[in-house]
Amino acid sequence: MKKALLISITPLSILLLLVLLLNINLNTNNIVDSDRKYIPAKVFETKNFNSANEAISYRNILYQDINSGEIDYDQLAKAKSKVRSKMNSKSTSFSFVEEGPDNIGGRTRAIAIHPNNDNIMFAGSVSGGLFKSTNGGNNWFRVDEFDDAMLNSATGSGSLGVSSIAITKDTVLYVATGGSQFEGTLDSEGSANISGDGLWYSESLTNLSFTQLEGTDNDDIHKVVAHPKNDNSVYYVGQSDGLRFAQNYESINIAGTGTSSKILDFKISNDGNVMILGFTSGTRIETLVSQDGGNSWENMHDNQQLQAFGAGRSEYSISANKHFDSDLQDSVYVLYTVFASNSGTLYGVYRSEDNGSNWCQIGQYTNGFTPLTSLNGQGNYDLVILSSDDGESCILGGINLWKWQHSTGSSCLSGQWNQMTYSFLPNFLGAYTHADNHMLLYNNNGDLIVGNDGGVQIRYKEPFGSVQIDQTPLNNGYNVTQFYS
Repeated sequence: MKKALLISITPLSILLLLVLLLNINLNTNNIVDSDRKYIPAKVFETKNFNSANEAISYRNILYQDINSGEIDYDQLAKAKSKVRSKMNSKSTSFSFVEEGPDNIGGRTRAIAIHPNNDNIMFAGSVSGGLFKSTNGGNNWFRVDEFDDAMLNSATGSGSLGVSSIAITKDTVLYVATGGSQFEGTLDSEGSANISGDGLWYSESLTNLSFTQLEGTDNDDIHKVVAHPKNDNSVYYVGQSDGLRFAQNYESINIAGTGTSSKILDFKISNDGNVMILGFTSGTRIETLVSQDGGNSWENMHDNQQLQAFGAGRSEYSISANKHFDSDLQDSVYVLYTVFASNSGTLYGVYRSEDNGSNWCQIGQYTNGFTPLTSLNGQGNYDLVILSSDDGESCILGGINLWKWQHSTGSSCLSGQWNQMTYSFLPNFLGAYTHADNHMLLYNNNGDLIVGNDGGVQIRYKEPFGSVQIDQTPLNNGYNVTQFYS
């Protein structure tokens, strides 16, 4: 009887033992899983994103190294390349078709025209990439080769924020990226432009292919200007680069301008001898002028010719042609400069009739002359000035366009300001131009090409048609509209 009882109990005991062991194992696994549970760091609640700036801040946090807290662009480029390689190795039936709008431009700071052919134009938006026209701006098409270069940037982050464009004497195309100086920063809740990734060039205007100028990766570039006489030569300025000169893709700093200066603008005369630039220096802007091709420079503020204490931005222009100065018995250029105050209001407009040696003031902020003020000062955001070919007039761009006309045969400062455009008018009227102007240049026909928050526009030198057409937008296919929520 005892033996039979032992045999009958044994299977039950084994079953109970298995249940006990299984329960212990499950409890152990739960402890391990609890210890290993991934708890992501709380960065932002996406529902709290109220601006593009906050979205960019979030993106920067995602990109930063987990240990250093800094963005390692070399590693980021490698990661991007690896992801794109995996994406390209997969097949998909999905396709996307752009649905427009295809005739509403966006903020444009960069326009360049072929030196010998008005039909060939390039334009770039602060966040929309590069576009080309082969019929004088009547139609545009996207430069996909530039997009591809940005996506495949080997050493930088890539950037579709185009800040400036230049075409050299031998038709090499240069495209600068960045422009945060004028768009605002994340800290100050500015316009949230895309960060710059240096200066890029294409050796052909037809078979476009872009290469980054060595040493400019991830640089924020303000302006690029072609040398008027030398082949494949440009000057460029950025956040803290001083004035740099690149010839045949090798660049150097220009002595006398500071290797770490934050230069805001640079212009050069058509003979390559007269140069002018402005940079921030403490509480003022300092303007340097060279009359010997950059070999020596004179500070126009140290010699009291210009005043710019409390100024935050400067822009310059040099007449295309010289005029004969009877006092100097020489042919010289006319120069213009405009300063905006730190608060964005007009600080002053100045003019020189002798290559920049002596200056007179032709404009200042008054109750009736507020070209940079809407609800508040905007001169640190939209500011541009352009001399006429003969230097006898200039156009000042801020919220609207204003023209100053010199009184013939009179003193340097004698002249009159008149408002050219009114952004509140219907866009079919001749006096309309979109608000917030950033770029002005003349084509070879003498028509004024304007880059502003409405894209690209043209103001004709000679109105035409039975119903006089003075101006028209040039935005067909220029798909750089910026959407806000």
